[in-house]
Amino acid sequence: MVENFENLMVCADYGVTGKCRSVKRRALQDRLQDMGYSKDSIKRARMVSVLHKRMDYAPRGRMVQIILENRIKDLKLDENDVILYFDMIHDRECVGCASGRMTRYPVWREKRDHVLT
Repeated sequence: MVENFENLMVCADYGVTGKCRSVKRRALQDRLQDMGYSKDSIKRARMVSVLHKRMDYAPRGRMVQIILENRIKDLKLDENDVILYFDMIHDRECVGCASGRMTRYPVWREKRDHVLT
């Protein structure tokens, strides 16, 4: 269990300020703000990005499950932050998932769990 989520963000070189560091990220942030998302919700979605990478690129359902079950102490994210990240940011910015899709075969599962999609 991670004791302090804010320290996790600092260790990931995200920074607690939540400022975007690249032009590509800034353009996406401006677009999301034009769609009606607040700066705070975009900042929390960026924190989901860091958590996604730290959890070895966990899928959307697993991330929602962890948040709903409150498995990480001091986690200030909710289900809507995960949904915003995976709907609007993930496909554009997650290099790890893209490279994983290109180099590995999908895992076969006998029975698909509807929660872990």
